[in-house]
Amino acid sequence: KNIIHTTIDEYSIGESIFESISKDYNGFDRWFKEVQLERRNCFTIEDEEKKLEAILIYKSEQITEKHILKKIVNVDNILKICTFKVKETKFGKKIGELLIHKIIKVALIDKLPAIYVTAYPKHDYLIKLLEKFGFKKKLEHKDEIYLYKDLTKESLLDLPFFLYQKDIVKNFPFFNDKYSEIKKFILPIQPHYH
Repeated sequence: KNIIHTTIDEYSIGESIFESISKDYNGFDRWFKEVQLERRNCFTIEDEEKKLEAILIYKSEQITEKHILKKIVNVDNILKICTFKVKETKFGKKIGELLIHKIIKVALIDKLPAIYVTAYPKHDYLIKLLEKFGFKKKLEHKDEIYLYKDLTKESLLDLPFFLYQKDIVKNFPFFNDKYSEIKKFILPIQPHYH
């Protein structure tokens, strides 16, 4: 499947993927209209009929004195995943992982040192997926869990080798170069196989 990098105004709130979100989040319909007017960025995956199978809406934020994460994280700017949804019929197809890779790349290109997202505890599948990629629970507020991923390589430098090796996916996209046991190789892929 191709991941489309676009703006949310290209889509309608009538898409079936938004039904459960509208039920879970009071005011979602109003919020959706606001972000459409903003033309907020998103990654999407569509089926053959151009219907959404997955979506990740995001924005960058400043951590001001009033920001809920101010006392917990030591960054000035952060990338927020506002909405992250994969249709349940597409679970297990690595679509969520692809979107996480994309959003990490955006944060690194934009030189943002961290990413966060909020989720309800009932979304345990999403929470486990995020934790697999190194997001850590930082806070619970108003029935939501705040998950945070540090994107500074310094966060890896003090990890003992056995922990670093155990958590290689959590450490994505970084490698810790201080361990001689970790070998890195470049494997060329010919374009017609890509």
